[in-house]
Order: sequence, then C-alpha cells, then structure tokens
Amino acid sequence: MNRQQASRRRATAVFLGVCLFNFAGYGLIINCFGLFLSPVSVAQNISITEISLTHTVRTLCGMAGTVLAGRLMPRYDLRKYLALVCLGLAGAAVLTARSTVFWHFMLSAALLGFAAGLGIYTLVPLVISEWFTAPGGYIGLATACGGLGGIVFSPVLARVIQCRGWQAGYLLIAAVALLVMLPAGVFLIRFRPGELGLEPCTGKKTVRAGRRESVPLPMDAGVTPDQAAHMPVFYLIIGMFIAVSLVSGAYTHVPAMLRAKGYGEMAVGGLNACYQMGAALTQFLLGALSVRWGIRRTMELFLTIIGVGAVGLLLTGSGSVILTGVFALMLGGGRALGVVEGPILVREAFGHRCYNTIFSNLYTAYLTACALTTTIYGLIYDSTGSYTVVFLFILVCIVLAALTVFGSLFCIRRSVWRAAAAAQRHT
Repeated sequence: MNRQQASRRRATAVFLGVCLFNFAGYGLIINCFGLFLSPVSVAQNISITEISLTHTVRTLCGMAGTVLAGRLMPRYDLRKYLALVCLGLAGAAVLTARSTVFWHFMLSAALLGFAAGLGIYTLVPLVISEWFTAPGGYIGLATACGGLGGIVFSPVLARVIQCRGWQAGYLLIAAVALLVMLPAGVFLIRFRPGELGLEPCTGKKTVRAGRRESVPLPMDAGVTPDQAAHMPVFYLIIGMFIAVSLVSGAYTHVPAMLRAKGYGEMAVGGLNACYQMGAALTQFLLGALSVRWGIRRTMELFLTIIGVGAVGLLLTGSGSVILTGVFALMLGGGRALGVVEGPILVREAFGHRCYNTIFSNLYTAYLTACALTTTIYGLIYDSTGSYTVVFLFILVCIVLAALTVFGSLFCIRRSVWRAAAAAQRHT
C-alpha cells in the first residue's frame, strides 16, 4: 500500500469517526434541547424564558469552549482531548438530571455548554479540513450526520421524557456520550494526517471554470488572523453568521411552536424529527452542491426554500399535519447555513494557513447570536403569547443572510491573496 492509499484509508476512518461523534453529539445534545423546554418548565414551575436563559448560558459557555478548541486541538493528543470532553458532557448531563432549583440548571448548563464548545461545535470543520484538501462535501456530509442524529433521537427522547420524565432524558445524554461518542473519539479520530506520517487527501476537481472562489488552493496558502481582521469580507462573514444564527436559533423553540399550534407530545416529536430531517438533508446538499454549482447558486436555492418553510409554518394550523411536516422540513434547512456554509466561506475567504484560529474566532459570532436568540424568542412568546413575531423576524434574517453571503462572495472573487496563491500554484 503506497502513502496516498494509506492516507485515503485513514482519512475514511477519521471521517467515519467524526460522523459518528457528530451524529450523537450534535444530534442529541445540541439539536434536541428544545424537547426539554416545556417538560422542565412545567415540572419545575419555571417559565419558558428562564429555561431559554439556561440555553443562552450554555451556548455562551460553548462560545468560550469554541475559542479554546481552535487553539487546543492542534496542540494535544486528540484522543485524550475528546475523552475528557465526553466525560465532561456525561458529568454535566447527570448534574442537570439532579437539578432542583434554577441556579442548578444554570450551573449545569454552563458546564455542558463549555464541554460542547470544546468538542462538538467545531470538530467537523477543524478536523475534516485537515484531512481533505477540498473539504466542502465532506463537511456537509459529516454535519448532516448531526441532523440525522436529531431525526433518530428526537422521537426516542420525546418517548423517554413522556414515560420516564425529563431527568431520564438527561441520563440518556450521559449514556450516549460515554457509549457512543467516547469510543469514536478515542479509536477513530485523529487531528491531522501528519501525526501518522500521512498526507491530506485530494478530491476530484468538479468546479466549473470561472468559479474562482471554489478552486482548491495549497494547504499552506492563506492570510494571518491579523490580516483577516483588516479585510471587509471578515465583517461580512460575521454578519452572515449572526443572520443565519437567528434563523437557526429557532430550533430550540420548534417543539414549543408546534405545541402552540395544538399538537400533542408524540406529534411534536414526529414533527420535530421532520425539522431535523430538513437540517440533515440541507447539510448534505449544501456541501455537495456548493462544490458543483458554486456557493451563490446553492445559497439562492436554499434561502428560498427556508423562507417558504417559515411562511408555511406561520400560516398552517393543527389541522394540516402533513403540510406542517413539509414546512418544518423546509425550515430545518436553516440549521445548515452556519455549520456548513460558514466553514466553506471562511476557508474560501482566508485559506487554510490559519484556518483553525480564524474560523474559531468567527464562529463565536454565530454561537453568541444563537445564545441570545433562544432567550429573545422566549421573551417574545411570553410577552405576546404567540410565535408570529418570531416567524416575521426569521424572514428578515433570511434576507440579511442573502445580502451578507453575496457580499462576501463579491469580495472573495476580488481577493488579492487568492489570485497570488492561484498564480503560484500554476507556476
């Protein structure tokens, strides 16, 4: 077996490990949080706004973990690193299950969020980008596993909560962290091929002529974090992350939105699975189509689909369960914009040279806005008794996302460093 074959085989194992880790981590721990909102609120006599605030704390602490992840993952043995992350996730979930007063929930949410930031939020874009020179499709597929995990775990978790209580739901999270995520992190995932004497895998060139922003460039090409901070595209991407996070942040309230329409607990679990299915499908298709069609055409298509889903959910009632499922699936695509298109845009705009640091810094804007979104939507619902204003706000954010993405692509096409790197590649 030559070096390139060994690299591809090992890259496949790492990719499968990342997919499994994301399937359990993102699918259950991140995507299914909304299922706890109403049960915990009713059982503990805590308002939806207060429960939403625990998610805000959780995501803000996840932001801190994300900043550290971009700096710690490249420096330490990833097996030990992920083992500690999984133990932290399990411990925080058990603490949440044993919480009895509001400050207990806040503390356990902070611990759970910090552990998630260290190991879940950025594992896919950071590791996949090290193993593949053209990582867009692989990032999309690995991220889609998080949506697939949401599809699988959403009805399971809803059933567990209904039959055994919300505490059993958090114990399920602890079990999955130890029995699924821990083995994947220890036995399959490595940070970069150089640690094993291998090299990144090169993909097929499927980009059409003229789409300069998608032409693969050398792994050592790119700008420094200081240089990136002086580029207009840096702030456009921050704006994009904030806009799409306000669309994505609705995921924590989707179960409550469905209950507000009059659906029962099991119907909510099934319809929430439709939302997660939309996230999974969009995550896969965004990565694949961005390589084949280009980022602009792909985003035009999916922003339109997500907008139609938001309008549809706003207008449908509990008597249209099939339509509600279809529109929930379409709105679920909003979960993909930041976690798939964000890494692709960052890599296109700034290269791979300092990608880990630049992406981690930019992704904090996404997580911060997500954290605030959950509480803001909770406040809107508690003050108005309806999610109508939330849906209208989501539509405005979709328009803002389109403007910032297209502005970013305009800057990328005129990027000086990309032109220089492309010229060097052909000499």
